Amino acid sequence: MMFKKLLIGTFVFFFMFSGFEIQQAHAAKVKGFDFKPGDILVTSSTQGGSGVTGHAGIVLPDGKNIAHIRTKGATATSISISEWINTAYPKTVVVRGNSTTNAKKAAKYALDYWVEGKGKNTSYRITSNPKDQSYVYCSELVWQSYYYGAGFAYKVPAANIFGSKIPEIIHPYNFSTSMPQKLNKFSTVKSFNGGL
Repeated sequence: MMFKKLLIGTFVFFFMFSGFEIQQAHAAKVKGFDFKPGDILVTSSTQGGSGVTGHAGIVLPDGKNIAHIRTKGATATSISISEWINTAYPKTVVVRGNSTTNAKKAAKYALDYWVEGKGKNTSYRITSNPKDQSYVYCSELVWQSYYYGAGFAYKVPAANIFGSKIPEIIHPYNFSTSMPQKLNKFSTVKSFNGGL
């Protein structure tokens, strides 16, 4: 009996203090704000400068990097939050859902599929079926991370305003606009450099 307790105690100690511990969600503080895995970043600071189409990315499980895909000819990659905010996309808003569980699952999917897995070689192209993974664009990468990672379909109001639908094209600003946010229980939690 004593041997059994000793064995169990050793296992618990090993589990807690080894590399096999349960992965905790981390946060990165940039400009005084704590980012969380699954946060969605939306920016109007696009390469062309007009910000008409915008750009989006999703914070990865480490809470320090963002998965995104930039433009035609690119594939999914990651960028540090600091580089995103301070250099690449200064006018940014941070959008967060009310489900931490969904956010963590989406962040994990973004890492496992888009950054390190099969999706890392997927080419950029805007297509009209957000569930299709033959090609991907920035806001679709975010949408699919929630859809395939957490089983959550971010929707927009339908034409009759009483219903909702999955849009054919996922626009970056679908995540930062008040009506879709309210519908999906998301909200803008931080704006950098004046926001969008």
